[in-house]
Amino acid sequence: ESKRSPHYLEGSNYEVRSIVRLARGDPDGAREDADLALVVARRAEDPQAVGPLLAHRAALLVELGDVDAANADVDEIVGMFGPDTFPLSPVAVVAVVFESLGRRDDLERMRDSMNPTRWRDALDCHLTGDTAAAADICEEIGMLLAAARWRLLGGSVLAERGHQAEADLQLEKALAFFDSVGAPRYARQAESLLSATA
Repeated sequence: ESKRSPHYLEGSNYEVRSIVRLARGDPDGAREDADLALVVARRAEDPQAVGPLLAHRAALLVELGDVDAANADVDEIVGMFGPDTFPLSPVAVVAVVFESLGRRDDLERMRDSMNPTRWRDALDCHLTGDTAAAADICEEIGMLLAAARWRLLGGSVLAERGHQAEADLQLEKALAFFDSVGAPRYARQAESLLSATA
């Protein structure tokens, strides 16, 4: 039935399943669902439906090593972004993806066009290097996956810079979350950073 008359939020349902599949070790299934999510969302011709799903797929593509395809999705995000045309909830995903692709300038321009919100506050923290504060903001507003993403990123950066005690604080919190939701892919990443330089 859903294939004949898709619900407006069906794309988001595929996105959630894609996130779960990747976190549990099924990258091919995750890619399939990410693609399906966008097919469904594009029928609505609404940036608020398409934008977050592009951000998710770009993040997935970065993780899978398909940088060219990820950059193409980011180009589309940049082209459609506006303070009233793009929901702010995937900002943690956007931040991590843009940084991974070396597109910080684009990220800063997006931040400058955002309306004042807690999401913008979190992005400000990210851009000043305080990913822990960005994660704290996400936790305050109940966005626990976004917080864990930022803690994993921040912990990785801190570990690389030799600040292992600070890194451990963030990585342990990220690990606790990923363990609690059954996301072994990300739990292993956190564990490896904790043990590699401990």
